Amino acid sequence: MNFSVVIPTKDRPRLVLRLLRNIESCAKTFSGKIEVICVDNGSQTTSKKKVFGFFTKEYLYIPLAEQKLGPSFARNKGAAHASYKHIIFLDDDCEIDKAYFLLFQSAWQKHPNARMIGGNVGVKLDGSNFSARERKVISKHDWCFGKLNKDKSRMLVPGELLHAANMSIRIEKKGKKVFDEQLGKVLPNGQILYAEDFELSNRYMLLGDEVFYDKSIEVQNVVSRKRFSSRYLAQRYWNAGKERFIVDQTLKKYDCKSYTREILEALSLRLLFTGRSHFQFIFKNEYSLLVFINYYACAFRALFR
Repeated sequence: MNFSVVIPTKDRPRLVLRLLRNIESCAKTFSGKIEVICVDNGSQTTSKKKVFGFFTKEYLYIPLAEQKLGPSFARNKGAAHASYKHIIFLDDDCEIDKAYFLLFQSAWQKHPNARMIGGNVGVKLDGSNFSARERKVISKHDWCFGKLNKDKSRMLVPGELLHAANMSIRIEKKGKKVFDEQLGKVLPNGQILYAEDFELSNRYMLLGDEVFYDKSIEVQNVVSRKRFSSRYLAQRYWNAGKERFIVDQTLKKYDCKSYTREILEALSLRLLFTGRSHFQFIFKNEYSLLVFINYYACAFRALFR
């Protein structure tokens, strides 16, 4: 089995070069072919030169540039240039194990009809260990750090998702955009609107495709200490309200025949975070109410467009 690996990156040359070297070690133990498409997404000149100047003999390396800012634009650019039908998406701040490609190969061989397969996302502090307070923050706001891991390997159901930092898809038609570009883009204020992986996972499931979660396939997401600030966390919860509103609107564009009242309920805000009632979620922590305020503010503005 062969894989095309797509990595979007912006102004993080040290981290992305570490991942590219990491992939070298994995490629040595993998019998299939690997091509890595690294898409620079508007980096400064020095960072961009390092991405385009990288060289390896272990796999085919293809550096590209995408000027439209946002991970969805960069991932779609990379996917459009992929040579193989199985594409793996990684983030530039991830680290992978030597058996990474072998585990994905095994998962695809067990579930050849699946449209998407993904796994665990761990969290690792860049250059240091977590303090007790930071571990508590991760536990309390796990989704802000990409920790959306499940208890066991299984087929997912609508309302769940695979993280874009550790997912593989099977392409049926080359050249077709994978991620909806209303999400996974940079806003005018510099903030990034995420949830592109939530939309894609649920779009596939609603269209009748299988989405499989394999607990054994894991990446470590290397984060900085700024992720633990109150300002960052509040902004993520605030943006989540707009993200969920756009997901609701975006899914309606596709011919999702199973997009029923029950599915709408499954895709509601309460299941995304806690699986509890709206009332319980609002009082779960100090930021939760921000999601609801922005979600319904977006819905109210949409009525008057």
